[in-house]
Amino acid sequence: MRINNSFHQARGTARTAQNLGSSSNPLSTQAVGFSNNFASVGTSTSLGQQIQLLLLSLIKNLLDQLCAKLKPTEPPSPKTPVQPNTDPQAWDTARGDLMLFGDPTNSRIVPMKLSSFERLPDIPIDGKKVYSADHVTDDKSYVFNRESNYITVLERNPDTKAFETTADKIDLPFHPRTGAKNTQLGLNLVTGVDKPMFALIDYTKDELVAAGGRNQVTEGSINNYDGENATGHGDWVSDNQFVLLDRENNTLSLYGVNKVKDSWEVELQDTLTAPSSIHDISGNKATGIFYAALEGNPAAGIPAGVGELQLNGKNLELTRTTLFPGELSQQGAHHLDLHPNGQEIYIGDNSGKLYVINRENMEITATVAVGKGAGHTTFIPDKNIAVVTNHWDTFVSVIDMTTHQLIKNIEVAKDIPEQSAFLQAHTARVSPDKQYYYNFASDSGTFFRINLDELKLEGELYVGGTPRQASQPGELTLGYTGGLSGA
Repeated sequence: MRINNSFHQARGTARTAQNLGSSSNPLSTQAVGFSNNFASVGTSTSLGQQIQLLLLSLIKNLLDQLCAKLKPTEPPSPKTPVQPNTDPQAWDTARGDLMLFGDPTNSRIVPMKLSSFERLPDIPIDGKKVYSADHVTDDKSYVFNRESNYITVLERNPDTKAFETTADKIDLPFHPRTGAKNTQLGLNLVTGVDKPMFALIDYTKDELVAAGGRNQVTEGSINNYDGENATGHGDWVSDNQFVLLDRENNTLSLYGVNKVKDSWEVELQDTLTAPSSIHDISGNKATGIFYAALEGNPAAGIPAGVGELQLNGKNLELTRTTLFPGELSQQGAHHLDLHPNGQEIYIGDNSGKLYVINRENMEITATVAVGKGAGHTTFIPDKNIAVVTNHWDTFVSVIDMTTHQLIKNIEVAKDIPEQSAFLQAHTARVSPDKQYYYNFASDSGTFFRINLDELKLEGELYVGGTPRQASQPGELTLGYTGGLSGA
């Protein structure tokens, strides 16, 4: 009976403790009192008293846990975006000093000025899923709306130098993914997001002059690391030839282009089937040798890797392949980059590895542990470093270009699991003096720069949204000499 009486007494004490709580937290207990009572138990304390105090302590712990669960949590205070510089003179700078990022979340172009590390006023776009503003000329950019059947044209205001939307829209038979410019022909090649098709645009007139490919929606039928887009990045492989990459069929089609009087004629010259879908190609017009990023497809048992291509006239041949080793389920290639020494290829793997491949024998000569979703590599020969964009990780990886060894990882983004966690944008930029590296932490909505001398983060500008991609000035003129850096 004594134990029972003690138990009833303990329950009464617990109720008293509840009543002692503050009005803001009625379940709070007198923790100090309980702790002191329990600590004062000595050898002379009766067994009943010890049991009573033990029960009180247990009840206190239970009440504390309940209080913690019921306590209202403060919602995180929203970040305040940095305000843009609205001074009209801020736009008066070289095109190479600007990065125009597409923001699919807020249907806008986000201009960033590098030399002053500041945001310029947004450019609203009426297209759906605004992904990038590709450089056409220093005074013109094409906005690729990945869920609209047209391209929005941006031009620089001759007075203010600000980029503005024009009344012109270039209608297409598909949703555009990215483009590749041919300065010899004055044409911009565009390939599709929803259909494995191409379009040729006369960029001097902003007119569609030819289109072709499979007029069939295949977006969503491809399910690998590189997403659901119908095509990879088409590119020019000679002055008048380009390739279309059909990701559903794993094919690469070679087309020839010629102007006859006032019209353009396009001829399908060759088609080859690759081991897997292809994301992009890079190579050299003079040699006719190109390299394809083989995306792989773990669900279908297809490894990722690199394929070597040889162009001979109207024929394109897959001559050699190198496939990634290791666990197939973790594989996925996004993009490859050619080392400036002309001897090696850098290509990242979804699993967090970067493979260095010798172009002479097509063998993997080094494997570097980087971040998840390793995608693009930015070579900076003046510093003898290469910076790897890790799309699914919070840091970039800095590699020694000579030894191919990891120097360090630099944190640049915050993981946001409730979003898609696309943590770094596709296209980075290096300042002309090689002092800074710039890019967006996409799902963090934050533009950042890295000091390349000290290899540390040295500035962040929060703008919100999810800026995804900005083409490099001149990038689309690389075409057959270097390949694109798009997504």
